[in-house]
Amino acid sequence: MTRRGRNWSPDRFCGKGGETLRFDILGPLEVRNADDVAVRLPGGRARALLALLCVSPGRVVSRDRLIDALWDCSPPASATTRLQGFVSDLRRALSTESEIVILTSGGGYLLVAADDHIDLGRARGLIAQARALREKGDVAAAAARMADALALWRGRAFDGIECATLQVEAGTIEQEYVDGLELLAELELSLGRHGVLVGRLTEWAARYPLREGLQALLMRALAGSGRQSEAIAAYHELRGRLVEELGVDPAPHLQQLYASILSGDRDVMAPEVQAPLPPRVLRPAQLPADTADFTGRGEQARELGAALMPGTGRPVAVALSAVSGGGGVGKTTLAVHVAHRVAPNYPDGQLYLNLRGMTNPLRPADALGYLLAGLGVPDSRIAADLETRAALFRSLLADRRVLVVLDDARDAAQVRPLLPGSATCGVLITSRNGLADLEASRRLDLDVLTESESYSLFARIVGPDRVAAEPDATRAVLRVCAGLPLAVRIAAARLTSRPTWRIAELASRLSDRGRQLDELKVGDLALRTCFEVSYAGLPLSAARAFRLLGAIDLPDIGVHAAAELLDDTVSQASDILESLVDANLLRSTTADRYSFHDLLRGFARELEFRNGNEEDRVAAVRRVLAWYLNTCGSTVRIMDPRAPHFPLNAPAHTHSHPAMITAGKYVDWFETERPAIVSLVDRAVEYDAHDLAWRLAAALGGFHKNCGFWHGGVRVNEVGLASARKIGDRAGEAWLMNELGIAYLRTRRFTDAAEQLEQCLRAWTELGDQQGRGRALGNLGLMHRESGQFEAAVRYYERSLEVMQRIGDRYFEGLCLSNLGDVSRQLGAPADGARFCERSIAISRDLHDEAGEAAGLIHLGLCYRDLGRLSESVITQEAAVAIWRRNHNWFHEAEGLYKLSETYLELGNWQSAAESCERAISLTGRVGDQDRIDDFRDRLRDLRREKRS
Repeated sequence: MTRRGRNWSPDRFCGKGGETLRFDILGPLEVRNADDVAVRLPGGRARALLALLCVSPGRVVSRDRLIDALWDCSPPASATTRLQGFVSDLRRALSTESEIVILTSGGGYLLVAADDHIDLGRARGLIAQARALREKGDVAAAAARMADALALWRGRAFDGIECATLQVEAGTIEQEYVDGLELLAELELSLGRHGVLVGRLTEWAARYPLREGLQALLMRALAGSGRQSEAIAAYHELRGRLVEELGVDPAPHLQQLYASILSGDRDVMAPEVQAPLPPRVLRPAQLPADTADFTGRGEQARELGAALMPGTGRPVAVALSAVSGGGGVGKTTLAVHVAHRVAPNYPDGQLYLNLRGMTNPLRPADALGYLLAGLGVPDSRIAADLETRAALFRSLLADRRVLVVLDDARDAAQVRPLLPGSATCGVLITSRNGLADLEASRRLDLDVLTESESYSLFARIVGPDRVAAEPDATRAVLRVCAGLPLAVRIAAARLTSRPTWRIAELASRLSDRGRQLDELKVGDLALRTCFEVSYAGLPLSAARAFRLLGAIDLPDIGVHAAAELLDDTVSQASDILESLVDANLLRSTTADRYSFHDLLRGFARELEFRNGNEEDRVAAVRRVLAWYLNTCGSTVRIMDPRAPHFPLNAPAHTHSHPAMITAGKYVDWFETERPAIVSLVDRAVEYDAHDLAWRLAAALGGFHKNCGFWHGGVRVNEVGLASARKIGDRAGEAWLMNELGIAYLRTRRFTDAAEQLEQCLRAWTELGDQQGRGRALGNLGLMHRESGQFEAAVRYYERSLEVMQRIGDRYFEGLCLSNLGDVSRQLGAPADGARFCERSIAISRDLHDEAGEAAGLIHLGLCYRDLGRLSESVITQEAAVAIWRRNHNWFHEAEGLYKLSETYLELGNWQSAAESCERAISLTGRVGDQDRIDDFRDRLRDLRREKRS
């Protein structure tokens, strides 16, 4: 089924002559055909499914929502298949020759039924008619309509169906029923039928003993029937129940009624015929002015405008759009702009109310008072209690086209009583919270502006010529604003009010991260104030989490690391983080990762250092550092279990438990966590945790070896080396000099690499660590080989091999033999090189060392190529590449593919050569090594030229 058009109606799917099925949910679920014969329905969850669809007739209910409801949010793996089976069972039970009853649409299902084909819809229609008739003064007709509506209830809705979601819905429907009882009683009392009502009200009041409205009506009926003493007794019984069960006294209006009965007030005793409400002559026009320089948000504005089109024939009670988003994201601006665009479709007026949800929230009753006043209802006609106000509001809007804009809602509970009951009205709500529990026909979570939208808004305010004159400074300012509309407006307004300033001046001021929020204020607009409003509404646990996330200052964070930060369980941490997401103070980037808007991160950091507990902050940061360090250490051992591993675990006084990363997943984990880990090395230095800083930097060496990211590795290892030196850890120095030397080598800084590796060799020699000394010699061999000094490379490799054989380190013995094989080939002795490589492969296979085996195979393949054994060369190199691919070793796989492409070309296989180069470029792109990407692209261009020639 395609999306419904403007003229869509469920009636077009009904049977010939308008015959259709009738669905009754006000009691046990029943379906009857045109002959009033009950349809036999399947049982169990299929029956619950039909009831769920009946709640939203004519609207698509998503599969996810249905599955959650049917299995109480704990669905089995087969839930989707079983749901499809229930739908099939229902279709068989409900199908006729001429009817389509349940349609599949998008990601869910839709029950084709008009409101008057469901007893709840008919009841609501009759209730709306009754209210309208009462308003016009036809009380007798209103009472008759109300009695007809209540007669449709056969018991509690969905009786007999076990489904928590339906039970919640049944509770809401029961409230409508009780509201209806009260309205009928009021109408009957207005007609002077006090005596007739006493019996029914006694029954209703007993059924709902804490419903004060019914108790008040019973007291009035008794007093009006001359049974004053019983009315007084009824009051005392009610008061006793309220005090005993709820600890409260009766509401003020009940106390006033009691006093009136005691005094013998004739207005209470006599029949009361209410006069109709005054004519509705006021057409509200309360929308604030539209923003003159409104920019961007085109798609969102169109989406909201379409959702707010009245009269589309959709069987929905309210055309509702909820706009949520954090402070400063432009919710109110967008809502007011859209409201002005759709205002012509609401000729009976537009109401606007700021609910002050994040500062001093309006009580729903007070909010209704403002809305009723906006419709022209005098104060004397506005009752004190919420329910009466809500009923009057719905009655006044029953047959009118009015747009209601509710700005800055706190939560769904504040909003629900303010919703009209008519499909002719539109409601547009903004909130900093997600309002996930509010039923909405359209929901929009507002994000920041795109780069082009930010630029357009900035240019419209500052002036296009001024912006065009300083493009770099403009980009710098907008980079700090990070798409937040309020920040862009404030920055632009500062420049507008200072025409002598260059944009570069503001960019310079904003470059000081500690002063950004001080700079982003002008007049009564201040970004910090906007953020403080959101923060002030947080519970203590969420506020602490918000501040500590600012203190740790990571690009993003996973839920396991956050649990360490907060010293909570993963489940508790997840709940706290999700509450920050709901408050739009945090973003959920994936199911278990979270990040800040850049300016919010600065605000959170400012709060922590201004108001936080320093001891708590330092302990929290060390916990996260320890968790990452231990997780990196355990993961490196999975990646390369036979490589030497310096003790990288956190010191004994920490209590972190590392995450368990399975083989094959460590590369994905590292790619996700690398920005956070790199940032944490800086945090460790900031918090004087140098013991953890150098270890964390060293732990990254194993990942760099497999995955690349060498350019980022240079700075991390420089910071780590400085930390090791600061605390005088000589072994740490040696380790980091080795890692830094390799990083320099891979980024082609050969002089720096030689200096670091020579210092590393001296340090390991002084420490008497023979394995470290052997590694340093081998890496010096690698440095000379990569820089083309092959004879020197042989000397270093031979010295390294001698050390490793003497101490019995077969792992590094195999690597040395492999490297000697390759450098021998490059010196023109491929046969000698092949023998070295064969020895290396034998050792690696004996150790079950796949990384070492792959290195030996690639070098052996190159020796075969130089010996003219091209077919064997291809097979051998392909085997090496397959091992690296299986072990997710991107860096070496890319290097291997590059070498393999040359062998393919010698065989005349241009297509395979080009494919290998393209794959190498793709892999190298993941690690951002632009130098190697350029090399591979040059090679690919050469291949294409050779093919053309």
